[in-house]
Formats: sequence, C-alpha cells, structure tokens
Amino acid sequence: MSRPVKHRKTGVYWFRKRVPADIATLTGRKEVNRTLGTKDPEETSRRARRRWGTGGNHRMDE
Repeated sequence: MSRPVKHRKTGVYWFRKRVPADIATLTGRKEVNRTLGTKDPEETSRRARRRWGTGGNHRMDE
C-alpha cells in the first residue's frame, strides 16, 4: 500500500495511489491524489486504510 504524504505548507496528509495501466489509458491519469483531511499521523493511517484498503474496490471520485 502507498504511504500518505504530508503537505509541506499546510501539514495536512495526502494520499497518492498509482492507477493500473489499463485504466490509465482510459482516464489519462497515472495516479490519484486525495486529501485525507487530517494532520494527525495516527488518524491518517486509519483514513488511508479505510479509503484504500485491500478490498480492491477503489473509486477515484471518493
């Protein structure tokens, strides 16, 4: 699983995830970036697992 990244100016964590190649050709996007809306490292981990867990059902509009 990818790691959340802390925004250097605001301190809010973001999550980056690579898009599979077959989907990237359709969407034109190689990765998806989403804010996790928190500055707390522990809450960041929980939110990242909830949103991008191992279930494989990842919607880019969430």
